[in-house]
Amino acid sequence: MTTKANDTQTAAAQWRSAADALVSRIALRRDEIRAALRLVTWKATGDPVEAAAAPELSKSWEDAAVPYNWSPRDCSMTLHYRLRLETNMLGVDLRGSRATVELWAPTGGKVYVDGKLAYESDYWADTQVVPVELTPSLADAQTFDIVLQTRQGDGFGLFFIADLSVAALDDRLFELDLLAEEMAFTVYLAGRGDVVASLRPALAGAAAAFDAATLERRDWVAFDEEVARLRTSLAPFADAAKRYRVYLAGHAHIDLNWLWPQAETDDLVRRDFESMDGIMAEYPDVCFSHSQAVTYRIAQHNEPELFERVKGWIRDGRWEVTSATWVEGDLNMAGYETLARQFLEGITYSRGELGADPQVCWEPDTFGHPATMPQVLAQAGIRYYYHTRPLRDVPIYWWEGPDGSRVLTFNDPKVYFGRVYPSLIIPDSIRMAEEYGLTCNLHVYGIGDHGGGVTRSDVRRAMRMRESQLLPDIVFAPTVEFFKDVEASGANLPVIRGELNPVFEGCYSSHGDIKKANRETEHALVRAETFASIAELRGSARVETASRLQEAWRRQCFNQFHDILCGCSIREAYDEAIPAARAALEEADRAAAEATGRQLAAQPDTESDAEAVTLWNALSWTRTDVVELPFADYPALAGWRTGDRLAGSDGSESIVQRTEDAIVFVAREVPALGTKTYHWIAADAATGSPAAHEGCIAISKAGNPVLAGERFSAEIDRESGTIVSLLDRAVGRELSYTPPDPGVEANQTKGLLNLLELQYEEPHWMSAWKLGTISASKRLVSGAKLTLGEQGPVMQSVRIAHRFEHSELEQEIRIYRGIDRIEFRTRVNWGELGSEAAPAPMLRVLFAPKLQPTTHMFDVPFGSVERHPDGREVPAHQWIDVSEAGYGLSLLNDGKHGHSIHGNEMGMTLVRSSYEPDNLGDQGDHHRFAYAIYPHEGDWREAGTVQRAWEFNQPLWAVTAAANEESPADGGAMRIIDAGTGGKDSDSVIVTAFKQAADGTPGEWVIRVAETAGRPANVKLVANFPVAGASACDLAETPQAPLAVESAENHSVVNPGPLGPKEFRTIRIRAPAPGE
Repeated sequence: MTTKANDTQTAAAQWRSAADALVSRIALRRDEIRAALRLVTWKATGDPVEAAAAPELSKSWEDAAVPYNWSPRDCSMTLHYRLRLETNMLGVDLRGSRATVELWAPTGGKVYVDGKLAYESDYWADTQVVPVELTPSLADAQTFDIVLQTRQGDGFGLFFIADLSVAALDDRLFELDLLAEEMAFTVYLAGRGDVVASLRPALAGAAAAFDAATLERRDWVAFDEEVARLRTSLAPFADAAKRYRVYLAGHAHIDLNWLWPQAETDDLVRRDFESMDGIMAEYPDVCFSHSQAVTYRIAQHNEPELFERVKGWIRDGRWEVTSATWVEGDLNMAGYETLARQFLEGITYSRGELGADPQVCWEPDTFGHPATMPQVLAQAGIRYYYHTRPLRDVPIYWWEGPDGSRVLTFNDPKVYFGRVYPSLIIPDSIRMAEEYGLTCNLHVYGIGDHGGGVTRSDVRRAMRMRESQLLPDIVFAPTVEFFKDVEASGANLPVIRGELNPVFEGCYSSHGDIKKANRETEHALVRAETFASIAELRGSARVETASRLQEAWRRQCFNQFHDILCGCSIREAYDEAIPAARAALEEADRAAAEATGRQLAAQPDTESDAEAVTLWNALSWTRTDVVELPFADYPALAGWRTGDRLAGSDGSESIVQRTEDAIVFVAREVPALGTKTYHWIAADAATGSPAAHEGCIAISKAGNPVLAGERFSAEIDRESGTIVSLLDRAVGRELSYTPPDPGVEANQTKGLLNLLELQYEEPHWMSAWKLGTISASKRLVSGAKLTLGEQGPVMQSVRIAHRFEHSELEQEIRIYRGIDRIEFRTRVNWGELGSEAAPAPMLRVLFAPKLQPTTHMFDVPFGSVERHPDGREVPAHQWIDVSEAGYGLSLLNDGKHGHSIHGNEMGMTLVRSSYEPDNLGDQGDHHRFAYAIYPHEGDWREAGTVQRAWEFNQPLWAVTAAANEESPADGGAMRIIDAGTGGKDSDSVIVTAFKQAADGTPGEWVIRVAETAGRPANVKLVANFPVAGASACDLAETPQAPLAVESAENHSVVNPGPLGPKEFRTIRIRAPAPGE
């Protein structure tokens, strides 16, 4: 190294050393005051006690260090703090200062000061926005007894913040914080070269000349004089500092129906909108960003005058509308269409009612983000994305989806409820410059969760920061200004591909009732819209669904709010959400019934048997599937018997099997998005009909029942219900590792397929969100009661009953002739209850087929992802799959989301025992669900796993007719074909929505298609109805570009253009106008 280089490094070290030393001294005093204002060690008891008695009794209580947590299920909590406030603290004269405390305990509670009630809240104790006053003006030293009492029951047992605020001490703390960050930023500027090198000695000289002894002796008058001289000396750095910008965006995160019911949510909206209306009137520079279209609608309905004032701030450009979605919903468990509807409802409401076009998707509190989200955002016209979890080590990046879509993303390192202090802002600004070359940063501030929003104290601190000449320019602005600034910079930002998961693994299996309701309601709504479209295009009277089902869709979207759908809300929230979901589903079924001519209500006076059954297929491929018609819904089938036949007009026939409570048959080749009618032929009038006893269950040499379909046979262990042998007879392949050997050296190992296992979670905080450490496990391999179930030409089944701990499980295992899936229809009466006292069980099912898989796939919204098979619990939608070269096994479900793959073992969580915030968790006899396995040749693409999962979740819809009633003609409304293959149906592109246009325009429909196999596709839509025009559109159904339409005598062909891997597209079509 040269002498000149050594001299340069020495000089740099000298100027930086003096400046850094001063920063450290300032920060030491700042942190000393900050610590003095924190009320850390309280006294706590879970025993019932009167607040007035707490100061005396607390002497014997345990210490409780904030943050402090407990289980509110087990007890209420009383916490006491005795505060001695002197007139001088740390050299600061406090006489005349107002003193308050800011407490935050996210559970209902009351605050007492010296025995007097000072604050109370039924669901959420948070005094950050309006602190509890101790004294308006401190005159003499004073002692205060502060008592916080929380309630027992549902909630979140956490005491998170306890801070003292004394005006004079707060001012001194802020000035120290401001000076420390001014110095730190000036050091950064000097080191970066934003100023000429000749200024560096000035920085070193100013730092060296500063009389740090004033800090040591806390001589604040002399210290302030030193600060003034220091700032004057550093004034030449001001121009460089002001080339940087910090955008301050106010926000109030409102969790919808989290630890409170709907009425409380409504009040939070009113409170926060009123608060922001007042603050924005008082401080003309303040800007506010607010999401979730439903909150605006609440204000519009409940507070129309306030709503109009908010719209005024929106027109002024100071209230930023970030409500691209109806709510901030969970994104991993959202089905295809509900995720699309979040944007449809959010954007159209924002445009129509607020006069705003959201450009930012706001998902600060969401528990993970699927890999396909960038494409969803791009399809909605959203350019920017804001989130806070996970991946906090990269604050700004381009997020790229599998299709190549990109969205500029800010991952807030300070989460979504920041406060305004220089030390919370400037270090992040320096990082943005050093690591990403950006001269701008974003700081979102405002109290959140239970709402709250911007506080006046934060605004005043921001205005004081703006006065500083040594800090970046402090800009009150909408968040979109920050994103535009980043774009304009041309900075070379990181690109992140793939999912941002997981955050809380336990939330994918907590509160199974809401997850089941979510899945059923979405499919019911899509089904109703599809059938109404098919019927109208066939010439039937229009059944209006666009407006009729809008409120049902909005409720479906609302129930996907991340805390609700994730099972992390209190019981009151589910007492509202589940009936609302049921009402939405029932309205969807009524619309579907009206479109298809089905009577939903059973007619007790039915005089004649049904002679025909018309099947409606809501899916976009021709399907062969099982049909089950319960007598409770179809009493006209009471005369049908096992061995009867159903004849289709295409010459096909299906055998009928009568079970105890239903008619079951396999329908073959039901047209895509269409109908097929079967006519009933009684067995006694048929020739060659099978005998009623055909399909009897065989018993193996080991004494186990063997269920047999056309292709597969499954031997069920009579003691456990596991599958000990699963044989694919078509290829001679055994999928179980443990086929029983009846010989002397018989293999006594139970099956590894459908193996039920209890895993015991250690007690842990946030039990609905998090999975606890598994300290023990118990496999249910004995003690089951097995009985033979259905035996017939269509279906065979066995019934298994398990009793364990305080719970019981009943399961029917079904295998069908002509259908390659094996079903497990399950009922669980869950009696387990978690607590802080002992480990709590969760119930999982395991499938470990005899495979050496090379791919491990998981279904996600609008696509699928491959993940490492490490056994970690992760979210999936309708299926997961393990496959080796040439063979694989898919696990399908109708409402479960917590999955794992460990090597070849697929696991799915069925029920958990969370106890916070809902104390009862999943207790109860309401668990009804089904799952299925689908063994297949080839990989999941070649086997059509995606289609099989949709079929499992969207059964064929049946409408019966008497002999004198007319049935619709067979046929489909539309097919998707691969271009250039002579009309071959596409095996990778499916229709996920077929609906009337949301704006209600007669004669216009919207079709959404998705590529599911992860490979390029070139397809055409063949519509069996006239199409006058078509256009590609966004998720708000706004036309973007015209599409080619070819018309023939009896059909039309729409060319949507090439689709990339896992790309979806929304198409708007128009029927010919009269005379066109």
